[in-house]
Amino acid sequence: MTGEPKAVDSNKKVSKRDLKRFRANLADEENAAALYMALANSEKDPERASIFKELAAVERSHAAVWAKKLEEAGAPEGRRGPNLKTRLLSWLAGHSSSSEQPTPGQADEW
Repeated sequence: MTGEPKAVDSNKKVSKRDLKRFRANLADEENAAALYMALANSEKDPERASIFKELAAVERSHAAVWAKKLEEAGAPEGRRGPNLKTRLLSWLAGHSSSSEQPTPGQADEW
């Protein structure tokens, strides 16, 4: 997650540096939301899955803040969707199970 965004004065021109930061923050929040959803979808414990879904919703709300900042600045949001790292981590989350994880005594054997 990234820090809280500063208010954008609609009368002030937003710098290229700020736009780059807004886009990076938007991407970070969207990647976090995607990863939390992948974890929720792979989680067998309904309570833990629910927590991951709540975290994903929070990240999506953060992403909406950055998307709004870009819209207010009249700037395109850029590429949307999870990056390669997030897609790979999401895939791994869906292909692992607790039975595949080593117990503390087995960790040295792996």
